[in-house]
Amino acid sequence: MAFERIGSLEDLDDGAMHNRVTATGTPVLLVRLSGGALKAFQAYCPHQRFELAHGCFDGTTLTCAGHCWQFDARTGNGVEPTNCRLAEYPTRVDGTDIYVDVTNVEPLMAGH
Repeated sequence: MAFERIGSLEDLDDGAMHNRVTATGTPVLLVRLSGGALKAFQAYCPHQRFELAHGCFDGTTLTCAGHCWQFDARTGNGVEPTNCRLAEYPTRVDGTDIYVDVTNVEPLMAGH
């Protein structure tokens, strides 16, 4: 695994999400669930590649601004529709530094 620093917990409040880009150019959506758990997903909706950070996040559910597709931010699974999901990147936290590993994880598109 090749973890790289992508941000700080100090910049990501509970219930917040932010786009980040790795050193290799991979866009990542960082999500801090209500309660503090951290997740990292592909930054684009698998439907038509709208940036998920332009949508809404209520602390557990991501809603894409493009066509209102929804995802459970605890799992990446589709809520509406249910036959889709987001690719999730492994994360770890060291102090307040957030690290992700994007190697061997491909973003998903609808129907894949």
